[in-house]
Amino acid sequence: MLMNRTTCTALLALAFPIFAASPALAQLIDLPTARNVDSLFGRSRPDAPQQLDLLVTSLGGYDASLGPAAPAIAGAAAQDSASFGTFAETVSYERHLQTTSFSLVQSSNVRYYGGGGETMGVQHAAGGGLQTQVGRHSFVSLSQSIAYIPFYTYSALPQLYAPDLAPMIGTGPSDLLVQQRQYFMSSTMGTFRSELGARTTFTMAGHYERTDFMHENSGSQNGGADARLSFGLTKSLSLVTGYGLYQALYRSPGEDLRTREHNIDVGLMFNRPLSLSRHTTVAFTSGTTALQSSTGSTQLYVTVDARLNHEVGRSWQATAAYHRGVQYIEGVNGPMFGDALSVSFGGSPSRRVSIAMVGGYSLNTIALSAASSGRDRMASASSRVHIALSHQAALTAEYVYYHYGDAFLIAPGLPLQVSRQGLRIGVDFFCPLLRN
Repeated sequence: MLMNRTTCTALLALAFPIFAASPALAQLIDLPTARNVDSLFGRSRPDAPQQLDLLVTSLGGYDASLGPAAPAIAGAAAQDSASFGTFAETVSYERHLQTTSFSLVQSSNVRYYGGGGETMGVQHAAGGGLQTQVGRHSFVSLSQSIAYIPFYTYSALPQLYAPDLAPMIGTGPSDLLVQQRQYFMSSTMGTFRSELGARTTFTMAGHYERTDFMHENSGSQNGGADARLSFGLTKSLSLVTGYGLYQALYRSPGEDLRTREHNIDVGLMFNRPLSLSRHTTVAFTSGTTALQSSTGSTQLYVTVDARLNHEVGRSWQATAAYHRGVQYIEGVNGPMFGDALSVSFGGSPSRRVSIAMVGGYSLNTIALSAASSGRDRMASASSRVHIALSHQAALTAEYVYYHYGDAFLIAPGLPLQVSRQGLRIGVDFFCPLLRN
């Protein structure tokens, strides 16, 4: 996907905050793009071939714990209810040539939690991406990202929208932060896609991700590659065949766990607009995964992906994504398997106001572990109102809710249960540094 959004419109995409686990390699179902909003905020030649933008965001508010075992942040001292504040800056650069687009992005933020367990952390992340056309019907895309993260985030929700050309890891919304835990992350991804005919598409993809927790002698790394061939039987029904091999290593003091995953895709993919105007699209596909441990034990799983996207008017959009399969989440002592659902709805009633609501629910267990018979439940929800004051300034108000727990210890030192809600208000400033 060639980037055609500026940082100012990316701010509106932040109104749909979803933090996904390690991404699938080659998406069988194409992710929809978050709709652009004709907002007063940030309007300045959004389709310029070259652009450099600065976005500054400041939020402050209050987080309230909803239970006795629910600290706002588990750090040196657990907090019950506390004030919250964050200050972030993002600099992004985009360049669009005739057949090639590339992007660079850097972001830093300071997050502060008050109360009896006063905690503050500074996070840095950077990413770069490139997409180029090779031949008439083939495309190659590459991306690299790296981050230093002072707070641990736990989420297993599927991704709702297509990522930017230069994605950044570890930049999940603040309501998902549950533990003061310092670590480094890096992610490398590459994809080759070729249309071999009017109805035949070949895709190859690979990725490598590494996480290293500081002062713990623990971490994880996972990577692999897959290849798929899709042949259209009708306009909405395709036969899919493919194979993928992924390996993971989980490092912890005194014990390492290695796993290998074999993905076999032999099935049908359904992808069809439900109306003549193509404002509503539904897609569904399934496959089979064999997950193998270093001891030789193997478990078979049926995987499912389903997506629904509906566009309303000029700016409103409703999206839902369901995923059943294996996920690799940093900080968890093994691959996870389960069900996850994400939903969002939002748009703009006027050029000055945008509204967004997003929610998600997941039910997972650690795969290949006989000791983990229970299932972890996680739910999150947020709503945001964004009011443009001018081209360069805007106000933001949001409500967030987050809960997980009730099952098993998913990561070392993590509270068994967290449940809290928060209210935040803030300001955004946008500055187009370069347009030509």
